[in-house]
Amino acid sequence: MADEELATALKRVLGICGGSGARGCLHVEYQGAGLQIWVSWKIVNSYETPPIVQGQRTVDLVRMIYSIPDPSNPQASLF
Repeated sequence: MADEELATALKRVLGICGGSGARGCLHVEYQGAGLQIWVSWKIVNSYETPPIVQGQRTVDLVRMIYSIPDPSNPQASLF
């Protein structure tokens, strides 16, 4: 997938906004607009706290976590 295709897919998956969290667990909040993700051990206040990743960094992180190859990279994956 090209970056634009991956960003479009992520926006669809993340949706308008969402999140999860519980006592003793990480609190995660996300939104498709801007591909923004917040993570904290406390309740996330996305209005006051900047996101951990957003935009292209989110696309890059998803590529790394899910091993999605970048078609513009001529170097084949070694692993």
